[in-house]
Amino acid sequence: MAVRMVRTLRAELGHDHGVVKGVADQLGYGAESVRLWLRQADLDDGHQPGVTTDEAARVRELEQEVRELHRANEVLKRTGSIPA
Repeated sequence: MAVRMVRTLRAELGHDHGVVKGVADQLGYGAESVRLWLRQADLDDGHQPGVTTDEAARVRELEQEVRELHRANEVLKRTGSIPA
């Protein structure tokens, strides 16, 4: 909601000055929180280069899978099921 409001106001006013702070104050959020949400929304929408929310989630999943595989390999090595 905050991101949509900022984008709408920017388009209507034709400038960025004070828009984020105004929306943040109106909704009871911190301006920096709204700025971060806006930045992430811009990444997710392809307006800015960087890692999208979906990509970051996939990386976290893969990192978890790698950790689990490493643990499984260590167990197998300790039991002698695979050579060290």
